[in-house]
Amino acid sequence: MRKERLRSGAVACCIGLLCFGIVFSQLFSGLDYFAKDLLYSNRRPTSSVLKIIAIDEKAIEQFGPFGTWDRSVYAELLRLLDQDPECRPAVIAFDVLFTGRMSGAGDDAFQAAVQEYGNIISASHLVIHERATLGAGGLSVFESVQGLELPYWLNESDHTVGFSNTDLQGDGSVRKAVLRCGYQSAQLNSFAYQTYLAYCARMERVPLEPKTEQGAFLIDYAGRSGDFETVSLADVWNKTVDPAVFQDCVVLVGAYTTGLQDDFYTGTNRSEKLYGVEIHANILQNLMEGRQLLPVENWLAALIFALAAAVYYLAARGRKLLFGTMLALGILLLDLAAAYLVFRMGRVLPVLDLPLFILLIYAYQYLKSYLEERAHRLRLSNAFRKYVAPQVVDQLAKDRRFEIKLGGELRTVAVLFIDIRGFTPLSESLAPQMVVSILNEYFALVTKAIFDHGGTLDKFIGDAAMAVFNAPLDLPDYEYQAVCTALDIVSGAEALEARLFERHQKHVGFGIGINCGEAVVGNIGCSFRMDYTAIGDTVNTAARLESNAKKGQILVSEALYEKVRNRVEAEEIGVIPLKGKSEGVCVYNIVGKKKDFE
Repeated sequence: MRKERLRSGAVACCIGLLCFGIVFSQLFSGLDYFAKDLLYSNRRPTSSVLKIIAIDEKAIEQFGPFGTWDRSVYAELLRLLDQDPECRPAVIAFDVLFTGRMSGAGDDAFQAAVQEYGNIISASHLVIHERATLGAGGLSVFESVQGLELPYWLNESDHTVGFSNTDLQGDGSVRKAVLRCGYQSAQLNSFAYQTYLAYCARMERVPLEPKTEQGAFLIDYAGRSGDFETVSLADVWNKTVDPAVFQDCVVLVGAYTTGLQDDFYTGTNRSEKLYGVEIHANILQNLMEGRQLLPVENWLAALIFALAAAVYYLAARGRKLLFGTMLALGILLLDLAAAYLVFRMGRVLPVLDLPLFILLIYAYQYLKSYLEERAHRLRLSNAFRKYVAPQVVDQLAKDRRFEIKLGGELRTVAVLFIDIRGFTPLSESLAPQMVVSILNEYFALVTKAIFDHGGTLDKFIGDAAMAVFNAPLDLPDYEYQAVCTALDIVSGAEALEARLFERHQKHVGFGIGINCGEAVVGNIGCSFRMDYTAIGDTVNTAARLESNAKKGQILVSEALYEKVRNRVEAEEIGVIPLKGKSEGVCVYNIVGKKKDFE
């Protein structure tokens, strides 16, 4: 017992260490992101402070292809939004790259408007260089900032611009907001973060310091595509929208049509993409609410999951399937509840790792239990075959509806009884060990003959044996098979008798009786101890025929003889009285098979 506990403890430690290593190394991070997307897909209301002016199909239809717009369009947009100092927006942020001049007058007009109104944030673009290196750990890709593309009116970055680069993960989804990035000797702010700082300055609020990990956090998306208040740039420009609706708001101007290729999957909604300007709006809402999602420290999550996996293994080991299943489901539900609770607190737990380990342990334990049970059943079956007929064991194994219960069925069967002649004086004159040895040789001969012809060895009764043919399974030509069994026993008995006489100077012979007819075949006894056997007058008659058989005789009833008369040589004994029978029975002695049917 102590050795078994030590072994279980060692296995639990190995499971815990393996789980710790996999969670800590984030081996399944790609799949885990997918699981977290499903768990956190319930969206929150969007902020009414954030509004989008869309560069959509309506605007393109009015002003022409987007890349050809004269920048006086944007200058007029700023004039319309900022013309009334009492109801102007807090910030107007352009998610559009103005990296080069197009036309002198339009460019100058837009630049003058930006500098005049002062509540404008523009987008810059980081030029990222990727470098792949091959090392001992495999292929690694490193990113570095090689340059910065600024609006045409700036020579260097300042507080009026922020980089608008989107951090795409391996599956093409945007889940992370990068707020700061080092370039040369400066720290650059992102477009959304710079807009947030400008909004706080305009509203005279102290900006909340965002919680980040390496300058980034996971976005808690607040809306699906179209959830933020959005109007077409054309409607604002045509004065069909009152500029007063943007008072003290953050107005984001950006692409709002798929043709401009500024739309991305976000993971939490795989059925449709969010436009880049909507992603910036979500980041802004996170910053305004002071809600930044950060992953739980790897070592802490790995330790918790490793302990949970090890405890589950020890708790479920050796227990019933229902207990292990309920415990596994309980741990999985607790894991999901904890992940969601931690999410509400601004932290993100791995979702997939622990369920995966619990599932693997569950499968391992119960597959192991199944194989052990199967091996046990096989050993039991093999042992069971030594006591009852193999056909009974096979029926138990194959018939899923089979139930071991008292009772039986009425079947037509052939019943064979065999007994040693002269066994009593033999047992009196020999040592018990010698008697057992003789019985074993005798039973081996009898059993082999019965099984060779498809019979069921019902039982051994002292120095006698009983066999049933055509039960529990149907056996073709079972009457003839019973006779063939008896002939094989008689034939084998000659060699057995010669060996026994040589050893013990004792003669041993067999008397055999066979009858056929109806009998009740099934389990006889009580609920806690039963035997598979046959009962009825057919069985009693076969037993009486055997008791009247002399050494070497095979006595059969007339009913059985009529079934096999064309295939056997027989001597008619005549009608003889049988004990317990009111009328005599016509009996035949089977001598052998007819040569034509051998």
